[in-house]
Amino acid sequence: MAFASSSALSVAQSHFNPVSAQIISLLNIPMHHVDRSASGLRVSYAKYLAYADAQKALAKLIADGGWPASQKKPKSKDLIEVFISKSAFFKNHQPYFPHIQFDYPELHLWLNGFGGMGFAEEHIYVQRLGGIFQEDEGEKGEKK
Repeated sequence: MAFASSSALSVAQSHFNPVSAQIISLLNIPMHHVDRSASGLRVSYAKYLAYADAQKALAKLIADGGWPASQKKPKSKDLIEVFISKSAFFKNHQPYFPHIQFDYPELHLWLNGFGGMGFAEEHIYVQRLGGIFQEDEGEKGEKK
Protein backbone atom coordinates (compact mmCIF):
# COMPACT_ATOMS: atom_id res chain seq x y z
CA MET A 1 0.00 0.00 0.00
CA ALA A 2 1.32 3.48 -0.90
CA PHE A 3 1.78 6.08 1.79
CA ALA A 4 0.80 9.64 1.10
CA SER A 5 3.32 12.44 1.27
CA SER A 6 2.88 15.26 3.77
CA SER A 7 1.95 17.69 0.96
CA ALA A 8 -0.75 15.33 -0.29
CA LEU A 9 -2.07 15.04 3.26
CA SER A 10 -2.30 18.81 3.66
CA VAL A 11 -4.14 19.13 0.32
CA ALA A 12 -6.43 16.28 1.31
CA GLN A 13 -7.20 17.85 4.66
CA SER A 14 -8.35 21.05 2.95
CA HIS A 15 -10.83 19.12 0.79
CA PHE A 16 -14.42 19.13 2.06
CA ASN A 17 -15.51 15.69 0.84
CA PRO A 18 -13.86 13.07 3.08
CA VAL A 19 -13.88 10.43 0.32
CA SER A 20 -12.22 12.85 -2.11
CA ALA A 21 -9.71 13.73 0.62
CA GLN A 22 -8.91 10.04 1.04
CA ILE A 23 -8.42 9.68 -2.73
CA ILE A 24 -6.02 12.65 -2.78
CA SER A 25 -4.06 11.21 0.09
CA LEU A 26 -3.84 7.60 -1.11
CA LEU A 27 -3.04 8.47 -4.74
CA ASN A 28 -0.64 11.28 -3.83
CA ILE A 29 -2.38 13.71 -6.18
CA PRO A 30 -0.35 16.93 -6.50
CA MET A 31 -1.80 20.15 -5.15
CA HIS A 32 -1.81 21.96 -8.51
CA HIS A 33 -4.26 19.37 -9.88
CA VAL A 34 -6.79 19.87 -7.08
CA ASP A 35 -6.47 23.66 -6.85
CA ARG A 36 -9.76 25.04 -8.12
CA SER A 37 -8.53 28.64 -8.29
CA ALA A 38 -6.31 27.84 -11.28
CA SER A 39 -8.01 28.13 -14.65
CA GLY A 40 -7.35 28.17 -18.37
CA LEU A 41 -7.46 25.68 -21.19
CA ARG A 42 -4.07 24.12 -20.51
CA VAL A 43 -4.80 23.86 -16.78
CA SER A 44 -8.17 22.25 -17.48
CA TYR A 45 -6.63 19.75 -19.90
CA ALA A 46 -3.87 18.89 -17.42
CA LYS A 47 -6.51 18.27 -14.76
CA TYR A 48 -8.44 16.04 -17.15
CA LEU A 49 -5.32 13.99 -17.89
CA ALA A 50 -4.58 13.76 -14.15
CA TYR A 51 -8.17 12.61 -13.61
CA ALA A 52 -7.79 9.90 -16.28
CA ASP A 53 -4.55 8.66 -14.66
CA ALA A 54 -6.13 8.78 -11.20
CA GLN A 55 -9.12 6.79 -12.45
CA LYS A 56 -6.82 3.94 -13.48
CA ALA A 57 -4.74 4.17 -10.30
CA LEU A 58 -7.84 4.17 -8.09
CA ALA A 59 -9.27 1.10 -9.83
CA LYS A 60 -5.96 -0.70 -9.29
CA LEU A 61 -5.76 0.43 -5.66
CA ILE A 62 -9.26 -0.92 -4.97
CA ALA A 63 -8.61 -4.17 -6.86
CA ASP A 64 -5.38 -4.72 -4.92
CA GLY A 65 -7.17 -4.18 -1.59
CA GLY A 66 -5.49 -0.85 -0.88
CA TRP A 67 -8.68 1.07 -0.16
CA PRO A 68 -9.37 1.17 3.61
CA ALA A 69 -11.90 -1.54 4.46
CA SER A 70 -13.54 0.74 7.03
CA GLN A 71 -14.55 3.25 4.36
CA LYS A 72 -17.10 2.97 1.57
CA LYS A 73 -15.61 2.60 -1.88
CA PRO A 74 -15.56 5.84 -3.87
CA LYS A 75 -18.02 6.56 -6.64
CA SER A 76 -16.97 8.13 -9.93
CA LYS A 77 -18.34 11.50 -8.76
CA ASP A 78 -15.97 11.43 -5.78
CA LEU A 79 -12.98 11.18 -8.10
CA ILE A 80 -14.31 13.86 -10.45
CA GLU A 81 -14.81 16.26 -7.54
CA VAL A 82 -11.16 15.89 -6.58
CA PHE A 83 -10.28 17.85 -9.71
CA ILE A 84 -13.33 19.89 -10.76
CA SER A 85 -17.06 20.26 -10.18
CA LYS A 86 -19.26 17.54 -11.67
CA SER A 87 -21.21 20.02 -13.79
CA ALA A 88 -18.05 21.51 -15.32
CA PHE A 89 -16.66 18.03 -15.91
CA PHE A 90 -19.70 16.72 -17.77
CA LYS A 91 -20.38 19.97 -19.64
CA ASN A 92 -16.84 20.99 -20.63
CA HIS A 93 -14.29 18.23 -20.05
CA GLN A 94 -15.91 14.89 -20.81
CA PRO A 95 -17.44 15.80 -24.20
CA TYR A 96 -14.16 17.09 -25.69
CA PHE A 97 -10.96 16.19 -23.88
CA PRO A 98 -11.03 12.39 -24.40
CA HIS A 99 -10.83 12.92 -28.17
CA ILE A 100 -7.96 15.41 -28.31
CA GLN A 101 -5.00 13.08 -27.78
CA PHE A 102 -5.82 10.80 -30.72
CA ASP A 103 -7.98 12.95 -33.01
CA TYR A 104 -5.87 16.13 -32.66
CA PRO A 105 -2.32 15.08 -31.72
CA GLU A 106 -0.81 18.51 -32.48
CA LEU A 107 -3.36 20.16 -30.22
CA HIS A 108 -2.58 17.57 -27.54
CA LEU A 109 1.09 18.54 -27.74
CA TRP A 110 0.24 22.24 -27.59
CA LEU A 111 -2.02 21.80 -24.56
CA ASN A 112 0.83 19.99 -22.84
CA GLY A 113 3.23 22.81 -23.70
CA PHE A 114 5.25 20.80 -26.23
CA GLY A 115 3.98 22.33 -29.44
CA GLY A 116 6.77 24.85 -29.93
CA MET A 117 4.34 27.14 -31.75
CA GLY A 118 4.47 30.88 -31.94
CA PHE A 119 1.63 33.21 -30.99
CA ALA A 120 0.03 33.17 -34.46
CA GLU A 121 0.02 29.37 -34.60
CA GLU A 122 -1.38 29.15 -31.07
CA HIS A 123 -4.14 31.57 -32.03
CA ILE A 124 -5.09 29.33 -34.98
CA TYR A 125 -5.27 26.27 -32.73
CA VAL A 126 -7.43 28.04 -30.19
CA GLN A 127 -9.77 29.14 -32.99
CA ARG A 128 -9.79 25.59 -34.36
CA LEU A 129 -10.66 24.26 -30.92
CA GLY A 130 -13.52 26.76 -30.72
CA GLY A 131 -14.74 25.50 -34.07
CA ILE A 132 -14.70 21.93 -32.79
CA PHE A 133 -16.92 22.95 -29.88
CA GLN A 134 -19.31 24.80 -32.17
CA GLU A 135 -19.51 21.89 -34.63
CA ASP A 136 -20.26 19.47 -31.80
CA GLU A 137 -22.97 21.76 -30.42
CA GLY A 138 -24.52 22.04 -33.90
CA GLU A 139 -24.57 18.28 -34.32
CA LYS A 140 -26.26 17.82 -30.94
CA GLY A 141 -28.96 20.30 -31.87
CA GLU A 142 -29.78 18.77 -35.25
CA LYS A 143 -32.75 16.46 -35.53
CA LYS A 144 -32.75 13.75 -38.15
